[in-house]
Amino acid sequence: LLHNARLPHSSTLTPLVFDYLPEDQTQLALVESAAAVELKSVPAAESSAEALERLRCEYNSNDDECVICLEKVLCGSQLIRMPCSHMFHSDCISRWLGTSHS
Repeated sequence: LLHNARLPHSSTLTPLVFDYLPEDQTQLALVESAAAVELKSVPAAESSAEALERLRCEYNSNDDECVICLEKVLCGSQLIRMPCSHMFHSDCISRWLGTSHS
């Protein structure tokens, strides 16, 4: 059974807490530590997002797709290159960075 529960030191709901005691102690430790983690999404700094390289796709490749929306990257698409060199549709990565810095 899964349910939301409040941690004693927080008013934030934890996403999932298990109502059973796993037999394996390792599994128990994982369940307990997962229940204690507060998941907070931190957006990217606006200045960091603005500093990313913007480019336009100049050729079509059968292998190129945006791993956020899973659509093909078409010739002429506006892209953003991350510091790791991965490229995404500008709109897709901009929305992502608005909610998460990672």
